[in-house]
Amino acid sequence: MPPGAAEEPHVHQKAHQFFYVLDGEMTLRTPENGHCIRPGQGIHVPPGRPHWVLNEGASDLIFILASSPSTSGDRITVDTKDWDLTGIDDLRVRTVPGNRSSISE
Repeated sequence: MPPGAAEEPHVHQKAHQFFYVLDGEMTLRTPENGHCIRPGQGIHVPPGRPHWVLNEGASDLIFILASSPSTSGDRITVDTKDWDLTGIDDLRVRTVPGNRSSISE
């Protein structure tokens, strides 16, 4: 995802999603806050959780996205007018086997 690019804010009713950043920095916004996910970190987005992925960094964002079940036919665009877009929260990062990290809220 090139710098300045973003997907549409949306929600999935059935799909769980896991984003894992390989390079660059991902901004993942939810109605209450934003999260900065860096290389080697990942974040789970459960079904029913509105979210919005953006690349607010200066370099390309490269990430892996796993969705289960498929998001085909399970994507509803949402309006961000009531979202808090003022900042990025710090996340608790824990190391998991294999020198990988995951993020929990």
